[in-house]
Amino acid sequence: MVAEDRLISSVDRITIVDSIDRNFGWSASPQTTEGFFGMSPREIRDYVAQAKRDPRTENIEALWRAVFLLKAWYFLPARDDEGPAFPTASIIDGGSWLLAFTNVRRLEEFARTAGREADDGSVPLLVLDPGESMRRILEVRNSIAGVIFNVDSPSTFRAPVEALQAYAEHFDVPVES
Repeated sequence: MVAEDRLISSVDRITIVDSIDRNFGWSASPQTTEGFFGMSPREIRDYVAQAKRDPRTENIEALWRAVFLLKAWYFLPARDDEGPAFPTASIIDGGSWLLAFTNVRRLEEFARTAGREADDGSVPLLVLDPGESMRRILEVRNSIAGVIFNVDSPSTFRAPVEALQAYAEHFDVPVES
């Protein structure tokens, strides 16, 4: 179905870019992490570890099923400006990759490490359900290579846009506008 070796590959070095903003065409109103909570007892990190340890099709599909069943994907705004925000992107292997997180805890850890925490300790975030995330990703597929989830953590994984689209279709995630 999808080239499996590209679905769970690690990211060793990243370079944060301002964002793809104007070319990206994606904006949303940022929120803060106050009031958001983590995930279920079996977290994405467990699926990632299983898929990396034993990369059989069923383990990789279990990871992506869990990712698409999340209530939300979380994105760190590229800038701290008021008003509409664009997600943070990174240049890896010559391509622009969006940075997404599967829970608020991972986003907060990354934001603090990257020096993006506000003076009051809050962290801005963009929150979109997986279907809306995919709609927006597909709108800009010519500007990005794919999405890296949970960057700079033991549960980092990524997928090119084509693989994300294939899994969204496989799991019947509505992505049409």
